[in-house]
Amino acid sequence: WADANMKSDEERELFAVWIRDHPDQFKVIPIVHEGADLSHLNWCVDTPEDLTAVREIFDALYKPGACFGFRDVLAFLSEKQSG
Repeated sequence: WADANMKSDEERELFAVWIRDHPDQFKVIPIVHEGADLSHLNWCVDTPEDLTAVREIFDALYKPGACFGFRDVLAFLSEKQSG
C-alpha cells in the first residue's frame, strides 16, 4: 500500500505523520504508558548517534530465539544511567 500511495521521499520517511493526517483511511489507537512520563526518550533513528544507541541496546538485549520489549529497554537504559 505504501509503495503505491506514498510518492514523495518525505511521505515515505515520515509515514506515521501521513497516517496520522489521514484518519479517514486509518484507525489510529493511542497507546498510553501508565507509568512515568517517557516523552524525553528518543525512539527514532535519525542520526549516527541514534544508530549507535540502538546497536548498544540490541547488543545488550538480543538473544537468538527470544524477544525483548520496551520494558527491557527501559531497564537497560536505567541501569546504564545509574551505573
